[in-house]
Amino acid sequence: MLFGICISMAATDSQGAGVSRIAEAAGLGFDYVELPLAQVMQLTQTAFKAGPMRAAGIPCLCLNNFFPASIRLTGPAANHAQALEYAARAFDRAAELGADRVVFGSGGARNVPDGFPVKRARDQLALLLTSLAPLARQRGITVVIEPLNRAESNIINSLEEGIALARCVDDSSIACLVDFYHAGLVGDPCASVGEAGPLLRHVHMARTPDRFMPANADEAAYRPFFAALRTAGYDATISLEALAPAGFSGHAKAALTLLRTLWDETAG
Repeated sequence: MLFGICISMAATDSQGAGVSRIAEAAGLGFDYVELPLAQVMQLTQTAFKAGPMRAAGIPCLCLNNFFPASIRLTGPAANHAQALEYAARAFDRAAELGADRVVFGSGGARNVPDGFPVKRARDQLALLLTSLAPLARQRGITVVIEPLNRAESNIINSLEEGIALARCVDDSSIACLVDFYHAGLVGDPCASVGEAGPLLRHVHMARTPDRFMPANADEAAYRPFFAALRTAGYDATISLEALAPAGFSGHAKAALTLLRTLWDETAG
């Protein structure tokens, strides 16, 4: 298992991409960083080429925050032509960074407008992902659908719904993510993990309900969750996507140690 960190949760740069934290994450012992793609797309080409992403000696295996809220993906104003043009450029940058997964959360972009039928919105997302799949595949990237809690998104709130959407698309470049924090707010974080099977391609971790970095093995259902991942045969990447109330480095290092210990304990 590889353990990474979504450094945008502790961003200190003006654009929120978190690039200022990359070297720090490397020094803490993380295997990789996960960057926010919408913010990476805001970097000038000069900043992107010369940034610390290449100098810190730690890979970027995944990117989250795929679409900015300004690109509508559902509803009567959905603009899939704009989304696909943006996605092609975004996938190019992701591939240049060496990432092989892009997280499709993007609640602001995918949220269903009031009064618009949710079923039609799901059909719109399935159509979009079907069109995105060959673009991602050409660049060696998998798009992982992220279920979000209902306060952040009014569509695709459970892993079960993410699995159903991925199966509707039925393409090897479209898979799923499970986020311990979001899943815990919606219901059981272990629900549907076993059903996901090979469709499960990425994991996010944060403490429920405050989204802080995990600090204690007994504060949440971490052990059952990791045991469910083991049962599902999952052994890829787990990213900390969590806040630190104060002292980023200390909390991040302690959380990394805890997650590695919990993973080893569930080896059985």
